[in-house]
Amino acid sequence: MGQWSQWYSLDETTIDDYASDKPGVYIIGLKGNKYKYPKKQSEIIYIGESHDRTILIRLKEHLNGNGNKKVHNHYKKYKLKFCEMCSSDPYATEQNALNNFAKECGEIPICNER
Repeated sequence: MGQWSQWYSLDETTIDDYASDKPGVYIIGLKGNKYKYPKKQSEIIYIGESHDRTILIRLKEHLNGNGNKKVHNHYKKYKLKFCEMCSSDPYATEQNALNNFAKECGEIPICNER
């Protein structure tokens, strides 16, 4: 398994400059805020994967409203950030990240489907 990148601002320019042009997994978080989950607070609001397109394309879809609607609504209201990991098996990597998050925080991120 690869390593997570550093955090970057989630905006068109930064996505163009830093998001990967390969499939993988990405995490979207609040910039400067945290969400209260059952076990602890976290800045993470979404964990996603892009097995059939690039991380760059998938992040842009979230910003323009063609991706996850909850992420898009958060983007319109808050400053967000992202980190990513290229993966040969994005789905398995995403499921592992979601399971780890749920164990640590008590549920999956607020913008993931429930």
